[in-house]
Amino acid sequence: MVVAPVAGALSDRLGAGCCLASGLGLQALGHAWNAAVTEAGVGYASLVGSFVISGIGMWALLRAARQGRTRLRRPRRRGQGVWRQQRRPRRPGLFTKR
Repeated sequence: MVVAPVAGALSDRLGAGCCLASGLGLQALGHAWNAAVTEAGVGYASLVGSFVISGIGMWALLRAARQGRTRLRRPRRRGQGVWRQQRRPRRPGLFTKR
């Protein structure tokens, strides 16, 4: 709830690529920390830090990816993808009633 708005503002200012790279870097750091600490019988409290860092990286990555994907489309064509997918003709599948 805190990371996504900050990542959106940073991706507006610095570009989506910078936030994507930092989000992936934070995820890699969190996973590396988790791999280094994890062993048989480890307590949950020692893993929380790696989960938090990985989560921050994931939110930064997702927000920047959405911002970048939206900017790639022309302004008059934004928001048309879902409508076009719903209007696509349906073909009956194997388990549908005919």
